[in-house]
Amino acid sequence: MLDKGIVIAGDIQINLLDIELLTIKLRLLVASVDKAKEMGIDWWEHDPSLSSRARPSRPVDSRGGGSREELLAQENERLRGELERLRSSPPHDQQAPDGGAAVSTPEQTCKGSDAPPRKTDAVVQPVREGVCARPTMAYVYGIGRDEEKLHALARSATGVDGHAVAIVAGGGLAALVSAVPADAFDESTLQHRLGDLGTLEALARAHHAVVDAAFDEAVFLPLRLATVYLDEPRVADMLLEHRDRFASLLAWLDGHVELGVKVHVDSAVTAAQATPAETAELPAPSPGRAYLQQRRQKRLSTEDLYRAAGAVADEVAHAARTLATAAVVHRPQQGELSGRRETNIANHAYLVPADAEERFRQAVHAAKRPAAGVQVEVTGPWAPYSFAAPAPDPRAEGAPQ
Repeated sequence: MLDKGIVIAGDIQINLLDIELLTIKLRLLVASVDKAKEMGIDWWEHDPSLSSRARPSRPVDSRGGGSREELLAQENERLRGELERLRSSPPHDQQAPDGGAAVSTPEQTCKGSDAPPRKTDAVVQPVREGVCARPTMAYVYGIGRDEEKLHALARSATGVDGHAVAIVAGGGLAALVSAVPADAFDESTLQHRLGDLGTLEALARAHHAVVDAAFDEAVFLPLRLATVYLDEPRVADMLLEHRDRFASLLAWLDGHVELGVKVHVDSAVTAAQATPAETAELPAPSPGRAYLQQRRQKRLSTEDLYRAAGAVADEVAHAARTLATAAVVHRPQQGELSGRRETNIANHAYLVPADAEERFRQAVHAAKRPAAGVQVEVTGPWAPYSFAAPAPDPRAEGAPQ
């Protein structure tokens, strides 16, 4: 049998709750030594730990030989010398084309230098004293009409990470922006920062503060959190390219506010509900049976609670649609993002005429049927974050959309 050889192949997987933790692939060949050599397998003859005839390999230097350690030492010395040479010479981009004196780059302009303001097609932003001018990107909060109200706000507002707010204008529109360090807001760094809830909360609060202040002054289209362009000229190009769309959207949003409607379920109510009275007179069951009955009763109570909550959510949504201009369904908020211990099962946003806000609140609360453990919350008014693109009429079939 060994003269012919045996191949054993297989996989071993270790799963936990349907999550693959480890996969081991087995590929085993069982054969005699002679058969293995016929197949070209003789690695044991060259392994010093298995054969006394095998010798450790010594790399040969084309310049005259030497052990592996000697070659590594020589290469290390060569690299050290190259590094010292690079350190002693100015960078290529600072050398004048004619070999004259070096010129400073914007990244190296610091306090004490007479650097001119950094000018773009839309914004003039002087370099602040006391801070080295680092490469920057344009963080965009939102877009409004090019009015003096937004210009006045930009002169006094503070944005993300404490950066000043400026205006980029074009095509009758104005974007509120901040010049932010590129090394803190490039794609990879920003993705890492937003993964930290503390950082995410700070950025969101600063972003919302600027948007909220702008919304108090004029109709304003907020952009998503962490919308970043390479520079201000690209923001100006974006305003010009999509001028008609933004102008139409601002006209659609004018005179409206965003209100949120959330339906929450308090599962603790099911645990507090008493066992039906008719079971009190029955003989006491065994501990095991009593446990199973208790679990079954809790499951049925929870199903009834969520069924009632779903009915409440449908009725509230129907009432809200009658007064809203548009509606959007968001994913329910869970965990730390919800800020509540109850479970959020419905999270809708409605675009409502500002003069109908109080009637909207009354209609929503009037539509809520009494249901223990079910709560309805109306939030806002907010800037229209959920309506950056036109939404369908909420009274249409299948709304909210």
